[in-house]
Amino acid sequence: SEEILWRHCPLYHVDRPNERQQPCTACPVASNALQVHIHEDHRPKSAGPSDAQIPPQSLHSFALVVVRHPTTKRFLLVQEFAQSGFWLPGGRVDGSERLEKAAIRETMEEAGVEVELKGLFRVEYSPKRGYSRMRVIFYAEPKDLEAKPKSIPDFESAGAAWVSEDELHGLPLRGGEPA
Repeated sequence: SEEILWRHCPLYHVDRPNERQQPCTACPVASNALQVHIHEDHRPKSAGPSDAQIPPQSLHSFALVVVRHPTTKRFLLVQEFAQSGFWLPGGRVDGSERLEKAAIRETMEEAGVEVELKGLFRVEYSPKRGYSRMRVIFYAEPKDLEAKPKSIPDFESAGAAWVSEDELHGLPLRGGEPA
């Protein structure tokens, strides 16, 4: 049966090199990658879908930035518009943009402060039905230690502020992560 063949190949032929146009014993196909052919095309239903059978998902990527002033030890937070609370500077990564560039761009757009990335805090990957979300959280410091955060609202944010850790706990936050 196909299931026996599917289970047999990796057990008994794992080290066998691919040969040109090797005939499949379960169907009329001859393949240059017989192991892959059997794995993908003769997979039993009990094994679940193969990677080739799962529809492609779109990946939504976001870059967030924890910006800490090296002298005052204050954190840069963005005040979201529509009274959504305060949050880390960041946003969606544009199509062909590198994650690092997106982090720097989003911090400038939302907070008005040019930063230098110093490290990486965390990478989060959340698969969902039909799409996946990836958030990359960077650590940065301001390039200009005297830089004033944005104070004029626009479509990116209502403004930004340097806040201490104590002040952070008293602010309305968009979500729980910055705390």
